[in-house]
Amino acid sequence: MQHRTSLSHLSKFLETQHKVMHLSMIEALHLHAWLVFLAKEPGIRGKSRIPRTTHTCRWYAQSMHAFCNWLMAEQYLEENPAERVELPKLEKPLIRIIEFEEFEKLLAACAAPQEKGFSAVRTSRFTVSRCCSSACAVVLASRGSASALTSSGTPSRCAT
Repeated sequence: MQHRTSLSHLSKFLETQHKVMHLSMIEALHLHAWLVFLAKEPGIRGKSRIPRTTHTCRWYAQSMHAFCNWLMAEQYLEENPAERVELPKLEKPLIRIIEFEEFEKLLAACAAPQEKGFSAVRTSRFTVSRCCSSACAVVLASRGSASALTSSGTPSRCAT
């Protein structure tokens, strides 16, 4: 279904913007112009117009590449115009670094009630209890916020 969506966008763009009416008329220049258009023009979702993400543009470009490869395999084209068109680069997500205070809250949330600080992590291999593993999962799911473990700043305890 997603290939159908992206290829219908491509077809409409080629017809309206470049008057491409036959597959043999497709050139790398047209495909590159379509990717630029996708990145600049907002998409329509329901009644609102929202900018397309880089992931969406890349998905559309992958569909276009696959389609052109299929056209070559089925001998509709003599030359693959998509070979000279690069896929949009995806941004690398920034990793949020946990501050020392947040790390202490994480350890405190994992510790047994009588333990504090780094004594909460006990083995020679620095393995972590199930509770702490769950707590780490909560921190990761909350995009690195150790405050997700606490309510009103007080660490919650769990049984290990």
